[in-house]
Amino acid sequence: YLQVRFRPATIVFWGLFFILVGTSVMTIAGLHAAFWVLLVAAFFYGCGTGLIFVMLQVKVQRDASDQDMAVATSVSYLVRILAQTMMSAIYGVIMNLTMAHGIRQSGGKITMKMMNKVSDAESVHELPQKYLPLMRQILHASLHNIYLVASIFLVVGILYNWWAAKNYGHNTVMKRESGD
Repeated sequence: YLQVRFRPATIVFWGLFFILVGTSVMTIAGLHAAFWVLLVAAFFYGCGTGLIFVMLQVKVQRDASDQDMAVATSVSYLVRILAQTMMSAIYGVIMNLTMAHGIRQSGGKITMKMMNKVSDAESVHELPQKYLPLMRQILHASLHNIYLVASIFLVVGILYNWWAAKNYGHNTVMKRESGD
């Protein structure tokens, strides 16, 4: 329905914008954010991801010839998975650097081994209870930095989408074919 009414760049813009809303909510959300705040962020993130993934997959399939459809679909999926893997690695580095910084600031009271247990419901009871609030603050700071970097990447993506749509003009509305 959306593909018939809007240009691909418009759908991708709104998808990126929805994801940006979700990551911005998570960036702003405090350590004790209510569960409904997380649900709102997840709603926007999920809607944006759904718009983008479906739109780009259909666009790849429509742009490929019938004989290249399988290869185009597979390559598109591979590129998406590789990009997600690379971003997971970047986010992991951000998380580890932020946690290492928080551990250094604790003056030796907290270790990385302790930080690895703070998010595990089965082993969190093994940790010294007096340090749990500080460990949760360190973990929250790590997640905050990840969402901050993700928000910056999304702004760059929105700007690139705008620039590409303006300069390449391959953004015609998809035509309805019989059987669609």
